[in-house]
Amino acid sequence: MFLLHQVLGIASGVVVAVVCLTGAILVFKVEIIAAMHPARVHLASTGNHRGNALGVDALADSVARQSRARLETVTLYSDSQRPEIFTLANGRRMYVDQYTGRVVDVQKGDERFFVVTEAIHRRLLAGEIGRRVVGIATVCFVVILVSGVVIWWPRTVRMLRTRLTFKHPTGWKRRNYDLHVVLGIYSTVILLVVGATGLVWSFRVIGNAVDGMTPRGKATPPPPHSVPESGSTPISLANSFDAARFALGATTTLVLYVPEKPREAVTVMGLPPDAPYRQAMDIVYLDQFSGRALRVDRFSNRPLGELLRRGTNPVHVGTLYGLPSEIAAFLACLIGTIAPITGVIIWINRRWPRAFNARRASHT
Repeated sequence: MFLLHQVLGIASGVVVAVVCLTGAILVFKVEIIAAMHPARVHLASTGNHRGNALGVDALADSVARQSRARLETVTLYSDSQRPEIFTLANGRRMYVDQYTGRVVDVQKGDERFFVVTEAIHRRLLAGEIGRRVVGIATVCFVVILVSGVVIWWPRTVRMLRTRLTFKHPTGWKRRNYDLHVVLGIYSTVILLVVGATGLVWSFRVIGNAVDGMTPRGKATPPPPHSVPESGSTPISLANSFDAARFALGATTTLVLYVPEKPREAVTVMGLPPDAPYRQAMDIVYLDQFSGRALRVDRFSNRPLGELLRRGTNPVHVGTLYGLPSEIAAFLACLIGTIAPITGVIIWINRRWPRAFNARRASHT
């Protein structure tokens, strides 16, 4: 078991360190972007914010005139101090002050830094081959964690207490050993969960197995269609949001997808106040001409396979329980980054002195 732990650690150490380091950065992706662009999450305090909002239709018309691009989505928040978001077909995302109509920020696609970081994390910038390499390294990492627990498992309570604490005073070799073992012990469970959920994206067969947990014929059906009538016109965005609020109930976030074709329904996703994570959104489909609710899909009523698939991301990224779980995932990823380094140092400290002594003995 010890030899397996060593061989897999040396073979996959570089990839594991890179994946863990980029994963630690991606944990706080939303918070970092918010800190870099505060106007996207909070409006500046002005006297105009004490008045009434201008209305989503007026703001949409203003955005369309300025951008000359088709509107794809509109995002509204229950927090009156957050700007409304208008996403356009050209990839731009415009953050608009709903009290003044002023565009406070424009996002041109995703943030380049995080696009590259995520590409490294998932594929090492090497496409399909990189995805497979990451998947194999992740499997090795899971085996390393399990074998590490087996190797470490104490025989007595005294040994348990000793292995859960750092030793003082000690030399640098002992400090390196404690960094590898003690920190590894505290992060094993989180890293196992993160690694196992990452395999869903690395190997399609695992992702298909998760999807297969939904019984045949029980998956969520495709969206319904609107019924265009002669001379009918689509309802306004404001009326669509009102109909969605009536159908979904209380929400903190509403995301409306503007239909492109006459038979498409208006899709509105709403995040309930008690949602377990950001992806746990209910969906209502509206007839774009009458505003009638065609179907409401509650997140909690989705089949098991769909729930597991949607829950994989917040579990893997660490956003499942908000800031506490994000901090835990961040620290665990940092430990996962340094574990291969400290492990190699331990291996060198054990291997090289033996080889040196053996060679000196042979010469003697």
